[in-house]
Amino acid sequence: MGYALQWPFFGGFFIYAYRKLMEYENQRYASDAELYGNATEAEEHAQEKLPFTAVSQEEKSSTEIDESFLPQRKTLSVEEFNQLNQQKRRR
Repeated sequence: MGYALQWPFFGGFFIYAYRKLMEYENQRYASDAELYGNATEAEEHAQEKLPFTAVSQEEKSSTEIDESFLPQRKTLSVEEFNQLNQQKRRR
């Protein structure tokens, strides 16, 4: 019974420790930006660049790659595909 409860507690502890570490880093970055830069720069940095903060709609939207940039795939008919993948037995 000890090992059955031990590993979930370890997992929970590591998740808690990671989230606290991210919170402390966010606070440190915000205080450094306020100390060395202006306050608006610190607010922008805290809202956009740090983990566990809100993400804007622009960041959520996916970007599309221009089709001329990507290489063209070779198109095969069903007969060509079957001919290339025909099984051959060895005797």
